[in-house]
Amino acid sequence: MSLQDQIRFLEKFEQNLNRSSRTYRRYNANKQDHSFTVSKKALHAGITDALDIGLEGNKKKHELIPNIDLLEQFEKLFVQLQKLYFSLLFLCLVVT
Repeated sequence: MSLQDQIRFLEKFEQNLNRSSRTYRRYNANKQDHSFTVSKKALHAGITDALDIGLEGNKKKHELIPNIDLLEQFEKLFVQLQKLYFSLLFLCLVVT
């Protein structure tokens, strides 16, 4: 390394040391990855539980729940989940 390169390196290194730890944490340390999976079986159970609780006190709830087309509801839910995923992905790209 030439003397000029060494000086530039040390100046850049000193600038990095002068940054606050808050800035360092913002760009490096305060990141967490979250992965989750969605299955139709778990969604089915969640929807039926939610309907069971939501229709509490309704005498016809045991007739109503099996008549709901869950496959159609799954398709709508998956579309919403895909939109949410891509929105979060875009947000992560914009923030970083």
